Amino acid sequence: MVKKVKSGMDFKSAMKRPFQDTTKLIIGCALNIVPIVNFLATGYVLKSGKLTLNKKNDLPEWTDWGNLFIMGLLAAVIGLIWMIPAIVVAVIGGGAAIASLVTAGATGATGLGVGGLAGAGVLLVIAALLALIAAYFAPLAVLGYVDKGNFGDGFDFSTIFKKAFTGDYAIAWLLTGVVAIVLGTVAGIIPYVNFILSPAASFISMMIGITLIGSVYRNL
Repeated sequence: MVKKVKSGMDFKSAMKRPFQDTTKLIIGCALNIVPIVNFLATGYVLKSGKLTLNKKNDLPEWTDWGNLFIMGLLAAVIGLIWMIPAIVVAVIGGGAAIASLVTAGATGATGLGVGGLAGAGVLLVIAALLALIAAYFAPLAVLGYVDKGNFGDGFDFSTIFKKAFTGDYAIAWLLTGVVAIVLGTVAGIIPYVNFILSPAASFISMMIGITLIGSVYRNL
């Protein structure tokens, strides 16, 4: 059963937060363009999330870069570990699909190939569902790490599941997803500069999302 709790979520404030300081926003958007370097941008988002957990929604300073990088890296590792079941099933499904095509091509057993592809398709659908489930729990896992400062808290399943099955978290997660999709779509369809706008949209989406979910997390 999904529990209802009193939420501290403020969508309007979350939408405004990334734009409080243009310089800080530009730094985050620029860093988010470059792979690996973008762990700094993620770390800054998490540092902002820590402030939200303490009921502050101002933007932190761009300081302690080494710690920002480590936070971003560890958050990525936490997310990757949560995705392992989906990755394993996807690899098995992809392997089954390739094996079916090879077998059908070598033997001419078209029916066998179709049957194998159908089975592989089922596995890929299961993998997609597992990925969606992991994506639902991962923000809480990362915030657990941010809140306590311990990598292991990203896998405190009892706490994560308790917070996940609440109406307020579900709403915050959905709103975060909608914002990311809308901003990502707009940035992606603008020609010539979309390679710059897409990472910028991603950074803004993360800032909005961490504020929404962080404000709910502290009240769960």
